[in-house]
Amino acid sequence: MSGMFPSGVISKFRSFMSRRVVAGSEDDGDATENGGSGPIRIEEGAPGLVRCLVPPLAPEQWACQPCAPESEVGLMPSSWREAGGDRPSPRSGHVAVMIGDAYIYLYGGYNKPSTLFQEMWRFHILSETWEKVDIRGFIPMTTCSQSAVAVGANRILVFGGTAVPFGERNSNQLVQFTISDGTWRPLSKIADGEPAPSRRFGQAMVCDGRSVWVVGGTDGHEFYADVWRFDLEMLTWEPCHLGARSVDDDNPSVPYGRYRHEALLFGADILVIGGGWPNVPAGTVLDEIHAFSTVENTWQRVQCKPDENAGFPLARRSHTCTLVGTSIFLLGGANSLNAPFPSGEVWALETKEWQWRHLPTEWPVPSYFHTTVSSRDGRLYTFGGVNSVLEMAGGERNERHNRVCCFNALKGVPSLSELATQAVATYFGRRGPLLAELGVPRHLLTRLIP
Repeated sequence: MSGMFPSGVISKFRSFMSRRVVAGSEDDGDATENGGSGPIRIEEGAPGLVRCLVPPLAPEQWACQPCAPESEVGLMPSSWREAGGDRPSPRSGHVAVMIGDAYIYLYGGYNKPSTLFQEMWRFHILSETWEKVDIRGFIPMTTCSQSAVAVGANRILVFGGTAVPFGERNSNQLVQFTISDGTWRPLSKIADGEPAPSRRFGQAMVCDGRSVWVVGGTDGHEFYADVWRFDLEMLTWEPCHLGARSVDDDNPSVPYGRYRHEALLFGADILVIGGGWPNVPAGTVLDEIHAFSTVENTWQRVQCKPDENAGFPLARRSHTCTLVGTSIFLLGGANSLNAPFPSGEVWALETKEWQWRHLPTEWPVPSYFHTTVSSRDGRLYTFGGVNSVLEMAGGERNERHNRVCCFNALKGVPSLSELATQAVATYFGRRGPLLAELGVPRHLLTRLIP
């Protein structure tokens, strides 16, 4: 840590906080139980800095904050926080991606009676602040149930989606947003007779940097399980697998057509988990998932093992599945009654044994049509969604929210570099000139300064 700051930094810390910390060793390995792999000690008069060396939140500890004030940035407590300030309004059906290790970008969404959000926001992780992004160009109009992926640190690709009235205004456009200039551009120009996915929404999409794969979705009437690949160099579509399993089909390896499922790139396979289709029997569980080989263009089933006490999670759609390390974390979703799971249960699928684990924690705002992304240090960030369904005289009313919830999905202690970065964010906030003067490495300034 001494290598992170030049000589004189300790005196600046003293004058700024009237506290002192003495640090040694530039080792950036995993911190040990006493706070780090190097000889770190906290002198008398600096009790506040002890908080910087506390391990991250345990899996059962959550923090939820629509927006945190400047004085509370940095390490997240285990309690809820509420704060004012500009932020996205409540919505559902939006998309979100992680860009680098500093920002979450969020686009689109919907709220009743007929509000479609053609807007881009970004969330700065360490300061926990929102900023609306200026956008221009070919801005997507079908802002509900799109799919999105990040390509590098400067591009976001968005495909498909629908608009009001749902199912009647669908898209099959693949559109690129360039972060550096805030411009939307159509990426796929489909000519007559050329292969391309049909107009749809609720599909899933993954990317390996060279190709984008689109799986399933619906047009509001038919449910798909087809797989399409888009070549990012040639800018052309290719069908990899067409058709879906029918009710009387005896080949269970091919999935039923579905929408609002989740897809994850796992090596050379695309894992598909959950999703909705007509007449899903009540009580159906996620005892198996489907895997599509991007090498052989074939489907196979993966049989899962139940949690020893809780069994399998119930089947669902409009949930999220996020891969962190070797575990897939499942959050939220809607059941067969079109309502969120009231318990806020959290599940993890361990990919080494394909074993489900029911975690001893509850998501504070059980939702569906939300988003979840993971940061480099293993934190899951959820935003928005539908979190209640009330029966009204005129039908059902879905209540949407705009809360950000954070969950630490990794066990253990982060690297010394990560702990130091969080500590600087806690005590220096947005003081960019001071951070540069102190010699904070340039690659960390983008994480520290919104």
